[in-house]
Amino acid sequence: MANLTRRTFISSIAAAGAALPLLAACGLVPRASSGSATAGGGATAGKVQTPSYVPVQGGPQPDLPARADGVDAGYFKFPQTLFKSVKEPPGHGEDVTLMTNLIQGAVVALDQNSAWQAVNADMGLTVRQRLYGSADYRNGLNTTIAGGDLPDTIYNSPQRYIPNLPAFLHASCADLTPYIGGDAVKDYPNLANIPTPCWAETITNGAVYAVPVPRAPFLNAFLVRQDLADQAQLQAPTSADDFKRFLVALTNAQQNHFGLAAAMGFGLLSQSPLLMVFGAPNNWRLDQSGKLTKDYETDEYRAAVSYARDLWSAGVFHPDCRTLSGTTLSTALRGGQAAVASHSFGALIAQWSLLAAENPDARLRVIHPFAADGKTKPIYHTGPSNFGVSFVKKADPDHVKLLLRVLNYIASPFGSQEWALLNYGVEGVH
Repeated sequence: MANLTRRTFISSIAAAGAALPLLAACGLVPRASSGSATAGGGATAGKVQTPSYVPVQGGPQPDLPARADGVDAGYFKFPQTLFKSVKEPPGHGEDVTLMTNLIQGAVVALDQNSAWQAVNADMGLTVRQRLYGSADYRNGLNTTIAGGDLPDTIYNSPQRYIPNLPAFLHASCADLTPYIGGDAVKDYPNLANIPTPCWAETITNGAVYAVPVPRAPFLNAFLVRQDLADQAQLQAPTSADDFKRFLVALTNAQQNHFGLAAAMGFGLLSQSPLLMVFGAPNNWRLDQSGKLTKDYETDEYRAAVSYARDLWSAGVFHPDCRTLSGTTLSTALRGGQAAVASHSFGALIAQWSLLAAENPDARLRVIHPFAADGKTKPIYHTGPSNFGVSFVKKADPDHVKLLLRVLNYIASPFGSQEWALLNYGVEGVH
């Protein structure tokens, strides 16, 4: 199966409700299979005991240990031996339907998709998927809910597309607290490997109603086609003035080459690296007196907007920025129509291999954070620890446990046999 198709399949299964990193599309990085953190009881959120954090044991030892602030473990080499993180197949011939947001590309149908079939065989059941593209997912999700024909799991993005969510969960979704609250999650070791902070947004109506889709808490950055910058003999910018000169040098409107592009979702007024350059707060600023100030009320935010307007006047922006989506922004970056993209770290992961396949001479890098004046210490805004969450349809206890076993399989950590199958398919075939 083609690389893109396999990657999209992996992403679509993962987003449907588990911790597996969306390596190709969403920027979720592999959770370590073991680390320095110690097991502990679930934290208490109100009266709810969130799932305990118990790192999976038996996997490769990281070269760069995970940190408590959310930086994941790092590995310099692919492990020579893969370990088994799921001891028994989750199912015994059942059918399971997962609904998710399809981030990138099309998925080959199950009857023609040998990688998907291999995953199903290893799980001992048949996973079927309801897939909607990013632009259509909100409508597809709410149409599905209105029609009442719910799949077994339902992915909800960080934008929380479901209106009247508490009422919907109470009426239609399983309270997972008895199954994974506190130490009960130890029955699903790969779900227990999800760090405690990721579970905070799964709590609604005083209960655990979802499984998180975790990712490292990095927000957006300036992704750069370093090969284009090198061809122009440009040094990395270290100030706002440097950055403008950098972008101007990479712009040739007549050849449809522009210095900078941003999509509506990764634009100038939300989660933009330009806000970091000018020192604007990450959503809110809390001063020593306890006063909260919204980012767009600050002088730093105004300075960032003024600078962005100056860049637009200089002609360095891709002219379609007002209508670009995350997908078309990525396409412009890979195609060289944009030398720099205000994009997510997830896009870096997703575009790295795509660019390598399309243009082996191209190099994708990240511009290191810098301050507008070139002197002040740069800041970097961290983001949410989840790409979203997934709900489980209300069902009898045996079926809920089956679905949790499926999600536990999909949450298999780096270095495991299941992780390798989900990410790469069958060795020697895919």
